[in-house]
Amino acid sequence: MQCIVTPQVRASAGEKFPVIYGVGFKRDENGNRLVDENGLPIAGEAQVIGKVSPDFLMGFNTTLRLWKCTISAVLDWKQGGQMYSRTTGLADYYGVSKRTENREGTIIFDGYKTDGTKNDIAITGANAQQVYYSRLNDIDESSVYDNSFIKLREVAVNYKILQKRSIELSVNAFARNILIWAQLPDLDPEASQGNNNMAGAFEDYSMPQTASFGLGFNIKF
Repeated sequence: MQCIVTPQVRASAGEKFPVIYGVGFKRDENGNRLVDENGLPIAGEAQVIGKVSPDFLMGFNTTLRLWKCTISAVLDWKQGGQMYSRTTGLADYYGVSKRTENREGTIIFDGYKTDGTKNDIAITGANAQQVYYSRLNDIDESSVYDNSFIKLREVAVNYKILQKRSIELSVNAFARNILIWAQLPDLDPEASQGNNNMAGAFEDYSMPQTASFGLGFNIKF
């Protein structure tokens, strides 16, 4: 008997390398996720559950000059691709994410019963969150997210205070990594880059990215 630990990064025939391989949701012939008699999602077979390569990468760089002031900005856009986030999945499993804060609420999973009807079975009770996220923890696909993002990498401002003959005095300020719009909840999709994870296929207990700010003076003779 062969035991395969998932998720994995694989090369798969007919797919663009790399892909994420792991346990997916069990689905019907129409691709709808199926639930059991308790309203919980059913784990399916190990399969391709995510495609890592983005549709495109795009960068923008702009500079605006107004009298003595120069403002510049750098913006990056990544569209498409997917990532497996272990941190997000475990935060849900242990009940420490914002999604699990409503302990008394009911959960109705967005799926279908095996008879083909829309799921309407509510998961209730004091342990509803624990039961639900414990089941999701067994399904790798539940922790695969769209890896698209737009990031404002840098904004810089330079202002000329004095410009006389051969002397120029200016003040400058910058801010880096200050805004990000991403599909991956609570985390920076780039936080795991360079950690031997096949170009961002896995987010694995990554450290938060830091913003940086600076202020300086320039004197030219």
